Amino acid sequence: MIKIGIVFATLVALIVAGFFLHRFCLQLEARGYIYYRNRPESGAISGAMRELDQLVRPTTEHTIQAEGNLYAKEDDEQGGEDL
Repeated sequence: MIKIGIVFATLVALIVAGFFLHRFCLQLEARGYIYYRNRPESGAISGAMRELDQLVRPTTEHTIQAEGNLYAKEDDEQGGEDL
């Protein structure tokens, strides 16, 4: 049968190892190698919302391009010359 002392020692060893792994990860994060606790604000939800925002509100470039096409159509209808 397994002795209670061995189980207790294993449990303590796992807790201590977990603590040191946690401290090691915090040091790596402080040096900029990994994101451990303080992650940037981007996730699946924010990425999906960003894509939805791009669909709903076109960028300025697309708006200017669309307005330019509208003015070109008006010039053609009025008999304007091509440059």
